[in-house]
Amino acid sequence: MLNYHFEILQVHALKRHKLAGTRDYETKVVIHKDEKIVYDGTINVRRNKEGVFPDVDAINDKALTPSIRKELSKKLKEYIKKAK
Repeated sequence: MLNYHFEILQVHALKRHKLAGTRDYETKVVIHKDEKIVYDGTINVRRNKEGVFPDVDAINDKALTPSIRKELSKKLKEYIKKAK
């Protein structure tokens, strides 16, 4: 079973963006499987009034299986939605 750990490192408010209130979250992600680290790195996530958008290119560049990529994207969205 995969265990996900997220930590927001920095939040950047984007000025002059067409959607007011847009923020970029630099998020540290650690994925454990059977007490071994599968992934350890940072992924940028953009949040605005339209939704939460993880950096898909950063997720796809990693050597992760497609199912882990999909689950990581979903878990990141849930985590950032809860963070205020």
